Amino acid sequence: MHAAAQSLRSLRLLRHVVVLALVLGGCVAAGEATLKNMRVPEFEAAGRMIRRVTAETATGGLTGKSRLKNGTIEFFEASGGGDVQAATLGFKDAAYDRAHQTVEGDGHVALSSARGDVAGEGFFYDMGHSRLRLKSAVTIDHNGVRVAGNSGEIILAKAPSAKEALIQEATLKGGIVVSGKLDPKLDIEKAESEQAVYTANDEIITLSSPIYVWRKGVKTPAESDSIAIYVGKG
Repeated sequence: MHAAAQSLRSLRLLRHVVVLALVLGGCVAAGEATLKNMRVPEFEAAGRMIRRVTAETATGGLTGKSRLKNGTIEFFEASGGGDVQAATLGFKDAAYDRAHQTVEGDGHVALSSARGDVAGEGFFYDMGHSRLRLKSAVTIDHNGVRVAGNSGEIILAKAPSAKEALIQEATLKGGIVVSGKLDPKLDIEKAESEQAVYTANDEIITLSSPIYVWRKGVKTPAESDSIAIYVGKG
């Protein structure tokens, strides 16, 4: 009796295996398959994990290209206790090319870190060259200061650490508006220009001419061709 029951269970298991094989075989034959809860770590030459690409689902073929849904790119920095998450880049839908180390999407994307947040609509992230291009509606928030622009390009650290911020440099172009808790020494409420460059080393946003500033609700041309706005703490 026990042997018969064991044989029946084996037949049922075999049936499930055959069905699974047929499903996977159909997906492979069609050139694509769907993977749930994808996790793809990226390591530097020394063997430390610096990034991890994750997604709720990844659908694609055997060529290294896939479509990610509800994805996140996690960035890690070294600490005394090991690698810790330093930032995340989140998106709803994107094309992932693992062979060329790129991720691209047309929807909303948000980069969140302890040392500044970036958001935009539409993006192209080149992991190999550590560059993030934002196509429209770009914002940078850092220590109470917001910079908004039509498009932007972010240079990221290849291997961020406690001493090296992930966001190394950011260039925003078109329709620049800087607002928030601006340096009181500047005595301005808001500034507008066509280009802004943020550098992490000195935590300064530099605006290029033409520049307009707001004082007591009145918009006037700036007195200089460039304005440097300190956005660090203290």
